[in-house]
Amino acid sequence: MPGWCCSFARPPLEVEPPRDREHADILATMDDPITPVELARELGHVEQRPGKMVRDFLRARYGDQHEHYSRWQLTPQQANEVRAHFRGMLTPSEVRDMLAIADVATVDELVEKLRDYLNAEGS
Repeated sequence: MPGWCCSFARPPLEVEPPRDREHADILATMDDPITPVELARELGHVEQRPGKMVRDFLRARYGDQHEHYSRWQLTPQQANEVRAHFRGMLTPSEVRDMLAIADVATVDELVEKLRDYLNAEGS
């Protein structure tokens, strides 16, 4: 288009996927395939290598049906299986938040602190 200046172009609209469990299944009804990275964002995973937890699950579940080093494009059924697997599990960022709140460095320290608390309450 003559005379069009790219500085006036709007940046692409970034839409956060729904984070609540009720609306997450709506995405599964869509016909478009979803990637592990998109699914990991939907599930609230914050990872150094985005989508790694999802890909690890997929390799364990569908490894023989997926060509090595090829891109994952999940069907709605596969995406729902991933959602069901991770539903109710704490995300890495939630674990980090819990450790910070409890002022401990590891999950083992958190478990020990909780045991001490429960033992003191039971006495």
